[in-house]
Amino acid sequence: MVGNQGIGNRLNSVTEQCASLYQVLKDFEGVITRENEAIGRSDLAELEAITDEKIIFGEKVKKQILALKQAMDHLAVEVGDVDLEADDDRQLTRFVATIRSQVLASHPGLDADLKRMEAGAAKLKELRLQIFAKVETNAYLVKKLLEYHRETYAFWQAVARESEAVYEKSGKTKYGSAPQKSILNVRT
Repeated sequence: MVGNQGIGNRLNSVTEQCASLYQVLKDFEGVITRENEAIGRSDLAELEAITDEKIIFGEKVKKQILALKQAMDHLAVEVGDVDLEADDDRQLTRFVATIRSQVLASHPGLDADLKRMEAGAAKLKELRLQIFAKVETNAYLVKKLLEYHRETYAFWQAVARESEAVYEKSGKTKYGSAPQKSILNVRT
């Protein structure tokens, strides 16, 4: 254990990683919002571009989460005797609550640093919950858009097969000059 300065640096590192992850998630939220709007407009070109952005943001989020976990691990080592038995205990808010009493017991002067870390963790949790709802909505919209395009494609394939069956290679109907039924019906 290095002491007050070492633990203070580790607390600040966790706080900085929370802020970095918050910013990446905030930027990702903008991408999700743009994709939802593009789905509403059925703008397939924009949707393709946004898909590439989502992949990049996925990597950024993964990288930031790893950096946050590493900062948490370093802080846990610095504090010593932090009981984190299961992966669930690695959740940031639970980690912050667990570490608080231990840090204050040995280093009461770090209360302000702890409060900043707690505020950053709370802000990150709030944003994560907000974004989770948008991601769920986005997943639903993307799924429905895909289903719609599959149905549309199948419909036009059926139209093409039927028209091929009705006309010869020269473009004349195979069945004479009698009008043919079409699968395209308009109802009023």
